[in-house]
Amino acid sequence: MYPDTKIIPFGIINKMFVWRKDKIMGRDLQGRVAIVTGSGRGIGLGIAKKLSEKGASVVISDVNEDNARNGVAEIEAMGGKAIYILADVSKYEDAQNLVDATIKEMGSLDILVNNAGINIPRLLVDPKDPKGQYELDEAVWDKVCNVNLKGVFFCAQAVGRILVEKG
Repeated sequence: MYPDTKIIPFGIINKMFVWRKDKIMGRDLQGRVAIVTGSGRGIGLGIAKKLSEKGASVVISDVNEDNARNGVAEIEAMGGKAIYILADVSKYEDAQNLVDATIKEMGSLDILVNNAGINIPRLLVDPKDPKGQYELDEAVWDKVCNVNLKGVFFCAQAVGRILVEKG
């Protein structure tokens, strides 16, 4: 087992990658670079704005270019520094490109907020219309799992490699 590693029911988490909200949001982040996935709007944009307020340069990552551009504009209007990089985190190549492009454009990478997620409401079983449009099928299940699980894994692994190199 690696030092500073704790086994929990959902997997292995290294303390180096686990920060409580008060540890990040309560400190000065001047000179730090943060990626926030799914940050073109909503909770992700709120997180990106808060990181920017604390001094971090922010990478807005989203699948929707209009949302991403608007997110950057909002942060810049607050006086912050932000860029956007389009990425579908459910694809390994996009997650890796997100990290590579961040380092190329921003010069560094210090923080990852794995915020991207989707919800496609469906019934497990639709008694009125079995196997109909409102019943969960494999394609919808795969799409949700690919974004919500694989996306977190792909981004965490890509960023984790950079953070390990940095020490």
